[in-house]
Amino acid sequence: MTEMKTDNDTVLDICDLSVRFDVGGGFMGRGRKVLKAVEGFNLKVRRGETLGVVGESGCGKSTLARALMGLVPVHSGRIGFYPTASGFGPEGLDLARCGKSAWKKAHRAIQIVFQDPFSSLSPKQTVGNIVGEPLIVHGVAPRGWRERVCELLDMVGLSGADFDRYPHEFSGGQRQRIMIARAIALEPEVLIADEAVSALDVSIQLQVIRLLEELKQKLGLTLIFISHDLSVVRALSDRVVIMYLGRRVEVGPGRRIFTDPRHPYTRMLIRSTPVPDPDFRLEEMESFGELPSPIAPPPGCPFHPRCAHAQELCSARLPEPRPLEAGHVAACHFAADLPVMPPLRGQAA
Repeated sequence: MTEMKTDNDTVLDICDLSVRFDVGGGFMGRGRKVLKAVEGFNLKVRRGETLGVVGESGCGKSTLARALMGLVPVHSGRIGFYPTASGFGPEGLDLARCGKSAWKKAHRAIQIVFQDPFSSLSPKQTVGNIVGEPLIVHGVAPRGWRERVCELLDMVGLSGADFDRYPHEFSGGQRQRIMIARAIALEPEVLIADEAVSALDVSIQLQVIRLLEELKQKLGLTLIFISHDLSVVRALSDRVVIMYLGRRVEVGPGRRIFTDPRHPYTRMLIRSTPVPDPDFRLEEMESFGELPSPIAPPPGCPFHPRCAHAQELCSARLPEPRPLEAGHVAACHFAADLPVMPPLRGQAA
């Protein structure tokens, strides 16, 4: 493996990452097509930050999360992982190319909480066994591991008295807390929350979000929060990444992304957010249409068929990421020329 190095502030260095799937095809694979779920994705994740990842359904958010966890094969690119845990060294680990033994080691430092707590928990196991399983699998279960599991349950707002109960005895929000307890059992440095609150009621969402914030501060986590809900991402994230058709189209500080978006797609997402204004009109939208198929993406800028600002150049050439200011980058030919977007009625500036 090629030696990798990075600065001390970077925990993940994703470089030109592509994830592709073969789809369709008939007899002997004839007519098979390639779905580009993630394509040419570049990003450095800073140690200790909360990074929000946003985009429409089908934009590649969850595929990106699964690639970071080694759950889908990587077509090309590199995922440099640099945890401070002993045994990794300053050269880190390429998660896109490491084997099973290296992945088992890496999973102690990077964990994920999935969207659906109902399908993620075995109905045949008690909560204690579910939360304690990572400790046993990785051979780090202390002699009094039951006490450790009870401590983890207490940390997520449950109780050690729940140890011998089964998942069906809990509500959706409580099940998600069980998932979080299992994810932090190995004391990871990076926690990925993949639509972790989207299946919950709004009031329960707030409780789980506050729990994630508390655990981040208490355990020193780097949190990657993936969601299609911009209001949640805005409240939680230090930085925000906008994805479209598997590509990173804009990244920057959370406040700047929401007050001065420089990519038309980001503007469309913000203007699509429901506002408490009965006079709001859809005609105020700058963009339109539906997400194209990732099997046959448009030429040039993938967003140009939906963009009200598109020009001839947009259909001919893929825009390079353009640095703006204060860590703000947008992959748009005219990012610096777009007018400032005024806040919608009913939305905070």
